[in-house]
Amino acid sequence: MEDKNNGFQAMMERMLKNGSITQEGFDTLMERLNRAQVKAEEWEQKRAQQAQQIKARKEALRQAEYDRELQRQRSKQEEILRKQEEARALLQRQIEQKRKEEQQRLRQEEEARQARKAQLEKITSMTLPENYVNPYKTARCPGQAQCSDVNRALDLALNDLGRVDVEYISYITGQEIREVVQALGNRIYQDPEQWGECFYRGWQTGEEYLSGNLRSKWAIAMEANSRYGGYFAGNVRALQEKLPQGPIAEEVYVTLGSPWIPSDVIEEFIRYLFKIPGQCYCRCLHHWQSGTWEITNKPLYKQRIASRSTYGTERMSMLQILERTLNMKTVSVVDELPATGNNSGKKRVLNRSETTAALEKQQKLIREFQTWVWQDERRQKRLLRIYEELYSSYRPRSYDGSFLRLEAMSGKVELYPYQKNAWACRCRRPAAC
Repeated sequence: MEDKNNGFQAMMERMLKNGSITQEGFDTLMERLNRAQVKAEEWEQKRAQQAQQIKARKEALRQAEYDRELQRQRSKQEEILRKQEEARALLQRQIEQKRKEEQQRLRQEEEARQARKAQLEKITSMTLPENYVNPYKTARCPGQAQCSDVNRALDLALNDLGRVDVEYISYITGQEIREVVQALGNRIYQDPEQWGECFYRGWQTGEEYLSGNLRSKWAIAMEANSRYGGYFAGNVRALQEKLPQGPIAEEVYVTLGSPWIPSDVIEEFIRYLFKIPGQCYCRCLHHWQSGTWEITNKPLYKQRIASRSTYGTERMSMLQILERTLNMKTVSVVDELPATGNNSGKKRVLNRSETTAALEKQQKLIREFQTWVWQDERRQKRLLRIYEELYSSYRPRSYDGSFLRLEAMSGKVELYPYQKNAWACRCRRPAAC
């Protein structure tokens, strides 16, 4: 602005020298120029002040915004710290609560363990309750005999009651029940499934207890012996001594159609014959209600070499022969010929050559299965375990009729021991005769 004014003043001076303007006009113009210059300076100062004010206001706003943001960050940090403290306090309370609950649980378990221990000691100590009264003292006794020999008293109980009743034996011998049980030893055993946690209940003769499905009884006795602190150790030992020896593969007869073979083993055998490493779409179903076998989706594999050549024929596929063999049905191939003597106009005639060929493939299948089934050790152990559980766990019961007192029979007749044993079987198992 100052440069412009200086240039304008110099121009006016030149105009004054060359007479373009008068001195009075020059003075007037210069006065106006000075006033304009003063106003311009005042305006410039005012603009500078305004700019300074705007800058100061912006700086104040920026500082205020910064302060507010700083306050927000501080508040947020305080909120985070407060929440962390609350979470820490909550976690501490939860840990304390868990610790108290765990202590309470352990205390309750210990109390339950002590109570169970006391109960087991009470149950297995063979101590009668204080208010116990032998029922045969108040009820009419089935027999009138008194006996001092415990073993003879057991025979009397079997003769009079048909069962082992240690309360009855205690009554007729005058001995404590505990003494009766100890004196009889291995002649009687307590059944864990029938005793009801009462030491004078559930007794059976050794012949009865050590017969039937011994493996099932052994598993039950093992569980009860562990639960009751060794109370049934005698049962476990006796059952282990009587358990039949497990079978070996050479002693087990297995063939296609054996009902105890799982169906998945037959499916695995089919995959082996077809040399299918993965999934096979034909399934083998064993219907236990009817005892029949069914192989599904047989047509899917009819065109395989193994199906129509190696283990089958063109007229009867391998799966058809296998299914009939599993169901113990006769393998035969028949032809339909025209006939005039029936309504259908056809008759079925046995094709001897095709039937012979199919029977040869059937025998080949059976031999292949009997060789294959024992080759895998895992499968062999599984099948032997199944066979053992089904057929090698039972022990036949023997009957001793020496305890019988046949008072109504003539004294001139003396029964042989086997006759008394048969009569004992008739008394203990009415359905057997």
